[in-house]
Amino acid sequence: MLQVIGVREAQELARTIAEKTDRTELLPLSGLPGRVSARDVRSGEDIPAFSRSTMDGYAVIAGNTFGAGEACPAELAVVGSVRMGEPTRLSLTDGTCAAIPTGGMLPEAADAVLPVEYTDADGFGSCLAYRAVSPW
Repeated sequence: MLQVIGVREAQELARTIAEKTDRTELLPLSGLPGRVSARDVRSGEDIPAFSRSTMDGYAVIAGNTFGAGEACPAELAVVGSVRMGEPTRLSLTDGTCAAIPTGGMLPEAADAVLPVEYTDADGFGSCLAYRAVSPW
């Protein structure tokens, strides 16, 4: 049965649990489930080692979308599409974009991803951008 507690009681419970974690142990990976790390664990390298999209859409040069809106969309030429899990050799120039899936590698010169829901492909190699995006 679900038991709801108040904020103050939850805070006190968290403090009590935190107070019990004043000692550390060195354990093998198999002994870690249910444990809390005593310090941050950091990777020596970025994974993945490239800039990637966090959404489906079009990789763009953000400046090419500035001022775009419903009444006056920015028109960008689609120069290709990024394939998931593969390095891309695409490179963007002013006025161009590339279709990109979530997790896809950003093409050279791309500094933003325009979410697919703010676009409309015209079927003739162009994409209309109905929103502006900021770099990175």
